[in-house]
Amino acid sequence: MYEDSVQFAGSYREEETIRGAKEYYGGCYEQLLGDIGIEANQAKVLEVGAGRAWMCMVAADVGKALTVAQDVSPECSAECAWVDTYVVGEITDPAISARAPYDIISLTHVIEHVPYPVEFMSTLSRMLQPRGRMFITAPHRPQNWSKDAPISVWESWSYNHVPGHLQYFSARAMEIAARAAGLQLLRWSLHEDGQAFEAILSHA
Repeated sequence: MYEDSVQFAGSYREEETIRGAKEYYGGCYEQLLGDIGIEANQAKVLEVGAGRAWMCMVAADVGKALTVAQDVSPECSAECAWVDTYVVGEITDPAISARAPYDIISLTHVIEHVPYPVEFMSTLSRMLQPRGRMFITAPHRPQNWSKDAPISVWESWSYNHVPGHLQYFSARAMEIAARAAGLQLLRWSLHEDGQAFEAILSHA
């Protein structure tokens, strides 16, 4: 579904979008470095489903981190000069594991597309250094939704992307999935007016 898609045209290349991405991911990156207790120039960063590789971009800006980006689509691979290694392929590609372990593994709007998220996170966890952090942000279900809510709540929701989005995590679902993958959920928060979540995971 994603190998030949065009997802990052238009606004993704506009200066305003880039500035906003740098501000958001810059704050997240500095917080993650603080959690781990390492300097920016010592960090090794893996960005999964990277697209324009925003996390790698801020890692390159803040200090000379080693950055690896992965995506199944080649759409952005040639234009992300700030990435040391951009792998077009699966997360099992030897070029990714060869540079492990990583201090930070980042997934931006990726986990909702994955058919087997526990297996996916488990594979990534084996490439995460013992004190490392996995950063996940993804769509959240509509706020105040319940099983009795009408389908119109989903039909009018901006992140209702079927068949691309296979699942939506609650905090409890992420906690359970993380535990099954040998990880633990450290922090959970909502952003984008509750339309998306941030989850910070570490080794259990």
